[in-house]
Amino acid sequence: MIEYNRPSWQCEHCGRIFKRKCNAVQHETVCRHNPDIKKLCYSCKHYDNNGWNTEEIEVWRGNDYEAREIQKNRCEALGLNLYNPFHMGEDLRIALEEESYMAMPTINEGCERYEQYKKH
Repeated sequence: MIEYNRPSWQCEHCGRIFKRKCNAVQHETVCRHNPDIKKLCYSCKHYDNNGWNTEEIEVWRGNDYEAREIQKNRCEALGLNLYNPFHMGEDLRIALEEESYMAMPTINEGCERYEQYKKH
């Protein structure tokens, strides 16, 4: 057996190991364990996914409006509709904010009304 002593890089959030630094850097920006990305709402008792129902939103695309279907999320404590901005285009983000939707806070951002959801 031949053992190579080569440098490797490890994701500080999930522990995954990479041979190339560029791959590790790219992974950390989308790692689901990254507290800059992970949304706090999904583990909060005030979060309501509305039965996974969807809503149609009109989004401005260059010179015309386009209908986009989005997942309806709600914070019952704040009385606000929520959206997850991860992998979302600026045009859809603007349309949701015009409809009074609020971006879900990350673990690092925190939320004053957050209460951990407890399973029985």
